[in-house]
Amino acid sequence: MASARVSDVLRAWDTDGNGTISMREFAGAMASLGLSASATDMKALFAEFDPDGSGAIDYHELREALTGRLS
Repeated sequence: MASARVSDVLRAWDTDGNGTISMREFAGAMASLGLSASATDMKALFAEFDPDGSGAIDYHELREALTGRLS
């Protein structure tokens, strides 16, 4: 996935426009993609995208989550 596409995903999922994806925004994005999961499972998935545990997914974390495992 090209960096421009990661930026597009970040903009789409970052509904408040602050440059990061919160747990609430992430859960909403996953629901819009058709993912139905328990709160516990959603938190676990979010943690995979937020390895530093900051409570928000930034561009670099999102890029790694979406592309790093494919390399």
